Amino acid sequence: MNMEELVEELERSQLTGEHLWRLNEAVFNVEEDALMPLSRRIFQLALRVRKDYQAGRFYKADRGEYLALLGTLQNQRCLTGRQGATLRAALAEALGAEAQEAPKAGNSEAKRRLQEQSKALAAQLAELKRLKGAVETFLTWQGPEPKAAAKAKAKEMAKKEKGKEKEPEASQPKAVKAGTSG
Repeated sequence: MNMEELVEELERSQLTGEHLWRLNEAVFNVEEDALMPLSRRIFQLALRVRKDYQAGRFYKADRGEYLALLGTLQNQRCLTGRQGATLRAALAEALGAEAQEAPKAGNSEAKRRLQEQSKALAAQLAELKRLKGAVETFLTWQGPEPKAAAKAKAKEMAKKEKGKEKEPEASQPKAVKAGTSG
């Protein structure tokens, strides 16, 4: 479907979120030259979308598509300066409405939860930093020198050998002479 067919379809339709998405994608992906002859009609569609949005005819889930469409349209060179300003005003209006909706009664509870989460994350960060130091120490540790380790191992083996030689003598019972009682 080319751009002109899409604009004609949207002009005849009850607009939905999908229409907003399709128009945004088409405007975003089409060559600037193809928009020039349709710029007035596209702007009229944008005004209709704005009016429908203000009247609450779109779902809340369609808000992102509305903002995306306004953002895409306000950057188009085929629109006049006044049209671009109108679209930027609509965009600011939509974003301003969001900013005014943000503070609500449960805000203090949410703030308290966020502060608790922040404290817990700070404690976790401190613990991770401590562990990082231990890991860095472990990774840079060289251990004993190879010769010293070999000497220590040889010394240990010699001790074990001496211990094995002495143990059998000490652990064997003394021979009893025949004919004598002990």
